[in-house]
Amino acid sequence: MTGNYGDIYQRFAERNNSLDRHRGHVVNDSYPEKFPNRDVKCISYEAFVNGITDRGMDSFVANGPHIVIDTTDFNRIHIEKLIKRIEEYREKILQG
Repeated sequence: MTGNYGDIYQRFAERNNSLDRHRGHVVNDSYPEKFPNRDVKCISYEAFVNGITDRGMDSFVANGPHIVIDTTDFNRIHIEKLIKRIEEYREKILQG
């Protein structure tokens, strides 16, 4: 997956601040929390991007075919085309 890191970070920060977000995803030092209901500061944009690049999430490729998906705007992802490509790759792999 790839995309505009600024847009992806904004989505991450909004999700992290949502009251519907499970605290286990928000609290990074311990869960269950040692100090429940404390405010947890969201990581900085720089730390967010470094987390992606330092762990190789921006360049990871497994053996075999791969599909790159821009996740900047999920509404622009053509799900039907994506499913078709996955099915085509699956058939190629199964046929050897």
